[in-house]
Amino acid sequence: LIIDIDTDEYDCISVEEVNTIHVIVTDEAGNQASCSATVTVLDTIAPVAMCEDITVYLDENGSVDVDVSMIDNGSYDNCDIDTMYLSNDVFDCLNTGVNVTQLIVTDHSMNSAICSAEVTIIDSIPPVVTCRDLTIQLDENAHYTLTAELLSSESYDECGVDTILLSKYELDCDDIGINTIILTAVDVNGNTSSCASEITVYGNIAPNVV
Repeated sequence: LIIDIDTDEYDCISVEEVNTIHVIVTDEAGNQASCSATVTVLDTIAPVAMCEDITVYLDENGSVDVDVSMIDNGSYDNCDIDTMYLSNDVFDCLNTGVNVTQLIVTDHSMNSAICSAEVTIIDSIPPVVTCRDLTIQLDENAHYTLTAELLSSESYDECGVDTILLSKYELDCDDIGINTIILTAVDVNGNTSSCASEITVYGNIAPNVV
């Protein structure tokens, strides 16, 4: 017998298609018979998911978007990749530090693979700080205590201001006149920003005459 099949090789294009083959059988006397069959080709091989760790910085709004191209490190499939997406692609101030996201890779036959990547979120945006100038008068003890609230007209940070510091808090007779006080705002991630206030000091309490 001689058996002849018109198609005996299949590839990714044939996956889940209706593939019809024709079989012709010839005996030693030259008599022939034929039949047709449907061959279903399946792709059961999962993609190979490959990730890389990245470091990204929050923007001025305190957020950052991460896309697949930043995490994918050459994922591939024996046929074609259909979709790739991340389990988490939006990060904000609450995510400062190391986070784990997953890259899910799926081919056209719905085989999938997953890899994990570390996403390090850094906040490098300093606080916004604005100072106001003041004119103050020493009290009866020739003393005045400054506070950050007095000098800071507007201080904020998208991730939160931790502390506001002054270069000097206590004023006395030695400070009569114009003084420059530096206000420094520190956010929750250690970024700092400063501004300067002019403090005009008067000591015009009348002396006590005995």
